[in-house]
Amino acid sequence: MELAQDFTRSQGLPRDVLQDRLSKKKLAIQDVVGDGACQFRAASAVLHGTQEEHNVVRAKAVAELIKHPTRYCKFVEGDYNAFCRRAALPSEWGDNITLQAIANAYEVTFVVTTENFEVDHDIVVSPTFPIESKGVLNLGFYAEQHYVSTKSLYDSIH
Repeated sequence: MELAQDFTRSQGLPRDVLQDRLSKKKLAIQDVVGDGACQFRAASAVLHGTQEEHNVVRAKAVAELIKHPTRYCKFVEGDYNAFCRRAALPSEWGDNITLQAIANAYEVTFVVTTENFEVDHDIVVSPTFPIESKGVLNLGFYAEQHYVSTKSLYDSIH
């Protein structure tokens, strides 16, 4: 958790690389609290306009996981019910599975931009069932450490 908080204050290389990649899409980093709920906070910021609705996003993701276990259980190591219980904890980190559950629950596509030099393309997480996505939302990700929200680069100038 402390490491994630350092990323939100960082002005060093990872942040510069992420911002450079986002700026090519006319986006800027919008920091979120690094309290273990950063994935849910970042998703909340782009879905609800505030990171403070992160508990609502988490609850919807967990409800999706519980309602549709066959969509997710093959990707979970160990006991699926234990995974769902942990995912419901307020400071439990989100992962690829919870991000997919958020995309499915809200019927949106997430485009995740990372600063990771090994990944030179965006990661796209779309709803997995046959529906049309209601929209495309952008997130930033410090690989395996911390999610951030994004905002229009023009909002940063004003």
